[in-house]
Amino acid sequence: MVEHILLICIDDTDSLDSPGTGQVLEELLARLAEEKLGLGSFITRHQLLIHPDIPYTSHNSSMCSRVTTEDLAAMIAFCRNWLNGACAPGSDPGLCITEPTALPDREKLLAFGRAAKERVLTKEDAWALARSAPEAIALSEHGGTGQGIIGALAGCGLRLSGMDGRCRGKLQPLTPGECLTPPQLCALGGVDAVWDTAGNPLPHQAQLVFLRPCKPIFRKNLRVAVARPRADGRWDLLSKQELPEELLV
Repeated sequence: MVEHILLICIDDTDSLDSPGTGQVLEELLARLAEEKLGLGSFITRHQLLIHPDIPYTSHNSSMCSRVTTEDLAAMIAFCRNWLNGACAPGSDPGLCITEPTALPDREKLLAFGRAAKERVLTKEDAWALARSAPEAIALSEHGGTGQGIIGALAGCGLRLSGMDGRCRGKLQPLTPGECLTPPQLCALGGVDAVWDTAGNPLPHQAQLVFLRPCKPIFRKNLRVAVARPRADGRWDLLSKQELPEELLV
């Protein structure tokens, strides 16, 4: 069978007292694996515009993952059915499943993702893009106003860009204060590269001081740990709270 490489993104599935959208997507990926319908990868969080005209639960961010499957139709049907019962009451969930290689115009999806960070978009905008590429974009509403389709579609575009968001979860030191090189850190799993705050890769022999959990960001299709120089010539790995603001959006 043909293997399909997809992006799955969900948005607006939660309420203030329910599991967050990242946890919902994590559970969906686990179910897909259990049912042998798809194998997911790490999850990325994509921050969208904060604006008075945009309803959101806490941060207006969507969650996306790359998934491979050999049964596209069955996987889409499963995701839609499962999401119908997994979202919090009062939420406005949306789901987008995109097959990037089938997109007739990749730039349209990338532009939609960028636009969702800069201006208010509508459901009509999302549906118009989905209808222009039915062979590549499966968009669906799953309760409430269905407003989440905007963020779900935008999240697919931002993940496809390879240059946006941060990764769900944190990398924990085995022993706080341990010192590792970038290759040793990457060998632990959960991160693919180590950069400075200007986006420059650190040399393989750099000494990284791992004091606290670090938050990888998603850049150049890589999970990137960020470090800043210390006075002693070594580097501190940065936590989410220490990341420069421009790397959090």
